[in-house]
Amino acid sequence: MISIVPIYAAILALYYIRLTFNTIDQRRSNKVSRGNGGNEDLDKAIRAHGNFIEFTPIALLLLFFIETKTLGYTGTAGLVWAVSIHAWCLILLVGRYLHAVGMTAEGKGSFRVRGMVSTIGVIVSSALSLFVLSIWQLF
Repeated sequence: MISIVPIYAAILALYYIRLTFNTIDQRRSNKVSRGNGGNEDLDKAIRAHGNFIEFTPIALLLLFFIETKTLGYTGTAGLVWAVSIHAWCLILLVGRYLHAVGMTAEGKGSFRVRGMVSTIGVIVSSALSLFVLSIWQLF
């Protein structure tokens, strides 16, 4: 039974809606319906929102595939995979939050970098793990 990734996917979806409303609020307050109208705060909100949707789905998809491939694992192997999936999901969740804060809050640029490093780290490590796991299961 798949039970880990959907929990984090739901939380991330709600956070995505938060970023969506932040962009809408910026558009309304700046009276800009398309583009950024030359407004830096609106541009930051648009990019925080856009970056989230550019990176989050692939990370969740990789984690979902890992969870489905390790469903039958029991004992220590099952525990290690479950803990790893939780860790990846938590790092992704924190990373996406840090990135958005770093994009939109003044003086928090280092959060943006930490958020991207976290997100890319999750994507690379889960992609490599999924590749090795898939090859391993062939034999």
